[in-house]
Amino acid sequence: MNRKSLVYLFMSSLLAGLLIVGCGSEDDGPVGGVDTEVVVEAVSTAPNLADIVNDPVWDDVDVASIRFGADSTYTDYFGVGVVRIQAIQDGDNVYMRFNWSDSSKTEKPARWIFARPGGSDAFSQVMDTAKNKFGNFAYSPAEREQQLWENEDVLSIFFEAGTGGSVGANCALTCHSDIPKEELPTHYTQGNGNIDCWIWRAGRTEPFGVAEDYYWRDNGKVDGDSAVTLYRRNARSESVVTEPRVMHTTGRNFTGDILNAVDTMTFQLVDQGWVAGDGIPGYVYYPEALTTNSSRYDVKSMAEYDPQLGRWNLVLWRALAAPNGSEDVTFTAGQSYEATLAIMRNTLQRHSGTQPFTIKF
Repeated sequence: MNRKSLVYLFMSSLLAGLLIVGCGSEDDGPVGGVDTEVVVEAVSTAPNLADIVNDPVWDDVDVASIRFGADSTYTDYFGVGVVRIQAIQDGDNVYMRFNWSDSSKTEKPARWIFARPGGSDAFSQVMDTAKNKFGNFAYSPAEREQQLWENEDVLSIFFEAGTGGSVGANCALTCHSDIPKEELPTHYTQGNGNIDCWIWRAGRTEPFGVAEDYYWRDNGKVDGDSAVTLYRRNARSESVVTEPRVMHTTGRNFTGDILNAVDTMTFQLVDQGWVAGDGIPGYVYYPEALTTNSSRYDVKSMAEYDPQLGRWNLVLWRALAAPNGSEDVTFTAGQSYEATLAIMRNTLQRHSGTQPFTIKF
């Protein structure tokens, strides 16, 4: 190779390297996520709640890049990534915007499919395997059953509840029950502090514009009236989960994802003309819970998924003052609060979490 060719080769390699570095600025790899503090900026005008995800108010708000999955102590199932966080307050509410990478939008947990290829019953559920940083996760029987009901994207944020103790907002110091339950496995803090936890679910809460608000304490959790819940499993019973319990009153003509209890009738397998691929939602919803169980549903949400970039953009907001003094944190100007995040991709069992970071008001 002559000298001229070597020069061209060197310049081409240098240009390619610069392009890779430039493109890497938007990547969620280990080069980013060095921030440890989110600054809540005060704004004079409340954002437009009709399109809060895209409100121009965010254009001039500082972005904190918080790394998740970098430390196995805080869970690292999906490996390293970065969640970009912005926060504002308008004197009445605090608003937090989260942006993170997710290769697929998963928002139909537990959906029943008729004559599904590979299904052993007339109706069966799709289970997306939660892919970890090394490949696919092999489910145990108990985990497989739970995953059928948790097939959706989830973001959780945990705040220290200001009651002292060593736990702070560190989810890694809480205990987790492995017993499959209709809702979250039980978390508790072993008497070393309390946690105010917001859980956003792409399938079960986002269609109603809310996240769930829990309060973890010694040996249990508080969540308002647990008998009044937004959703329940659509299964014959807790022990018989091989077919739906109810269907929409229009039968196979219903193609929606939200099955409200008032619109249901007992599931009928025969005389409905089911065709391969027909579906029935995996959950039955009770929207009245949004007002009758205000303690659990006082955190509002709006989210958008960008299929081209493969990213979620989510805003969560709540009153600065604690809606429920015994279960919620009051956010006060001039104060700082410890927090952690957990990112789940089509599962609640496996996730990548952040080390504790600071939210400064």
